[in-house]
Amino acid sequence: MDLNMPIMGGIEAAREIIKLKTRMLTSPFLVIVAVTAFVSEKEKEKCLNAGMSDFIPKPFTMMRFHKLVSNY
Repeated sequence: MDLNMPIMGGIEAAREIIKLKTRMLTSPFLVIVAVTAFVSEKEKEKCLNAGMSDFIPKPFTMMRFHKLVSNY
């Protein structure tokens, strides 16, 4: 989930997706990973508090991303 998107930001979008997950309208195995250039601990906390599963800062390699999501 990119944090900077037009129309709806990533934090807000993640919260809406988590609501759907809570109501069993998505897969219970849904994983949301924050993708952003903002790398502060505060930003990471906001993402995790919004219900995202993990956080990966830009730039990243596909190998790193694959390793991260394979843990889920």
